[in-house]
Amino acid sequence: MAVCAPVDCCCQPWNISAGETAPLVLDFGPWLASTGWPAINEILEAELLDMNAAPPFPPALDTEIKLVSGVTPDPATSWPGFATIRNGNLVEFLVEAADDVAVGRTYRLNVRVKARDCEGRAITAKDCVFIIVASC
Repeated sequence: MAVCAPVDCCCQPWNISAGETAPLVLDFGPWLASTGWPAINEILEAELLDMNAAPPFPPALDTEIKLVSGVTPDPATSWPGFATIRNGNLVEFLVEAADDVAVGRTYRLNVRVKARDCEGRAITAKDCVFIIVASC
């Protein structure tokens, strides 16, 4: 995970092909290790933005790309973006790109998580990923 300023995040790139559903995993382990906090307890926010539009960037159209649960139909209640916390430090999403989404389209996934220690104190962290539609 890149350590970034809260406003100007240095997002990492990630590729997906049109018509593909693929897992995207963010590792908050280095952040947790630097804080001494044990684990992520909650996903507070997951937003998928369309970086092909003029700022401020609107939400991505789910007819192009979306976060899915992997279950049909998607459940009514879950973490934002149907995310899953794994091993206390990994946050996993399933990203689904439409069959006809154009190669080169770029989206941004913003994620905010919370960690809580044994005394009940909480801290939050943000990370982001640029999702680029590739040819294969």
